[in-house]
Amino acid sequence: FTPTGARWPLLLFDSHCQVNTITLQEIDTKEAQRNPPYNDWLSLRSYPAFGWYHVQLGEFQKAKTFFQSARDRWFKNGDPYYIAEWKLEFAIPHYYAGEFKEARELFRDAAGLNAGRFVVFEAKLSRALTMLARTEEKLGNFDAARQAHEQSVATVQPIRPGSGMYRIERADALCQYGSFLLRQNEPAEARLAFQEAIQLREATATATHPDYAVALLGLADVAAYQDELTTARLHAQKAIEVLETALVPTHPRFAPALVTGISIYYLAGEDDKAEAMLPRLESILGSALGPEWDPFAAAIKHYIGILESEGQGDAAARLKELAERELRVRRETAGI
Repeated sequence: FTPTGARWPLLLFDSHCQVNTITLQEIDTKEAQRNPPYNDWLSLRSYPAFGWYHVQLGEFQKAKTFFQSARDRWFKNGDPYYIAEWKLEFAIPHYYAGEFKEARELFRDAAGLNAGRFVVFEAKLSRALTMLARTEEKLGNFDAARQAHEQSVATVQPIRPGSGMYRIERADALCQYGSFLLRQNEPAEARLAFQEAIQLREATATATHPDYAVALLGLADVAAYQDELTTARLHAQKAIEVLETALVPTHPRFAPALVTGISIYYLAGEDDKAEAMLPRLESILGSALGPEWDPFAAAIKHYIGILESEGQGDAAARLKELAERELRVRRETAGI
């Protein structure tokens, strides 16, 4: 196997949602014909997409193998930007494969290399810090996780008042921080983080993006945690509407949103509406969720706790059954 000759397809969607395929070999060949000096640069830019192709399928070992095979290309000119980029991308499949200690070292290196550059790419640094925070939380290092989240949010400040740059990245960092705060039983602080994320998305005309739904679901989770079920339902319904506009109906990103909607209906005593949504959730599950496993599992855990505290053991057991079934699929697909 040689990276340049790889035949793994990259799936692209045109404006009519038709699938087009392109391979790394085709990218290299076309770019070499047009502008030979930039052949390596374009290949480097295409590599993350090919690695993510396997991550999305839950094939984390294949993703690691792919990035490992590309290491020499990223390291050969010694540019810290490319080295940091490789470490960040290579850490991702380690994280999703549950190899948190290995992922932590890679995320730390990526953050350090980005922070040490003369010209700092704040968005890249913020992403590395957020993933480092998530990894520290998985390892039970909650103080370190909090610190990394706070650094991530602080990194992506608007360059000047009214500037749009980094507002979207800040919104994404705030959503991750808000979820962490809620898991630490700090709902008031979590609500503030999600509210700012929503404001930033609306201010940048990106309220139709699936990541806007993440902030809405965060507010729904906070409201459900505080027994504000009417508010929780409104946020969850709006989040699902955003996803339905932006994604195909079976996209894995619907999984945590549907868990939220189903759970809120159970909590409100509307079991018939909850049961009516279950078949749609089950149609999405059964195939690996890839990166969406984390928000799905977090939603399941969050609402199982609330349902059990409200004496709804049967509903909680139903969610547990779905999670255990999906976990088996995930392990089979990923080989973990």
